[in-house]
Amino acid sequence: MKDLAIVKMIFLILIFEACNLEKTSTKPKKQISFESIINAPTTKLVSSSTKSVAKVSDTVTIIRFKELDVSISRLVAWDEEGALKEIQNDTTYVVNDIGESVLGQTLTISNTNLDDIKVEQRYQTSVSIANEGPHCDLLDWKHYTSGWTEIQKLNDLKFICKSYTDEERKQFPAIPVNQLKEFVKKQCGGDWFLLIKDIKQPNEGASWVGISKVFLRITGTDRLSKRRIVKIITFEEAMGC
Repeated sequence: MKDLAIVKMIFLILIFEACNLEKTSTKPKKQISFESIINAPTTKLVSSSTKSVAKVSDTVTIIRFKELDVSISRLVAWDEEGALKEIQNDTTYVVNDIGESVLGQTLTISNTNLDDIKVEQRYQTSVSIANEGPHCDLLDWKHYTSGWTEIQKLNDLKFICKSYTDEERKQFPAIPVNQLKEFVKKQCGGDWFLLIKDIKQPNEGASWVGISKVFLRITGTDRLSKRRIVKIITFEEAMGC
């Protein structure tokens, strides 16, 4: 009986030590796990929302000047060489990706010390000859250019770029149609000329007029120097796919 009591005591001691060993070994694991969650970057905790933010940011074109930054929402620009990452001159040129347009998009100005900011817009139309998918754009020929119009202001730093009606988009100077046909034959080739040889005006048949460029003029007054600042951005709008 005495031997049995000793065995029971030894058994209880072993169980007690095992429990203490388990608590000791698991405590630091719990602590490390908790700290890793608290200190983890947000992107790791919400990877799905991080992806969506990246997707949205990809559709914003930012144009940086010395005195201000201009952000255009829902616009993808063709910038293979990364030129838009640099500080731009007072007059700069942006090529929109195919299917993209600045028209109707939100424009936001940031990082600026300018007061009395005003944004104006104008557009240019050109003739394009379409052969179903392929098209020949007459970008080096005649154009219609509208006057400057101040765009809608949402607040001191946010604006809405103007959209245009079908009638506005088709504006074009009155020209002898034979001049158009001759230029198409020279610029695009004989096959393209055959597509328009019977038209009476630029907006007929395979020939159509559309917006090829949009211009934004941003003006303001520097708070310190009181100097008037003028920035002009030209957006090249794709006339077809």
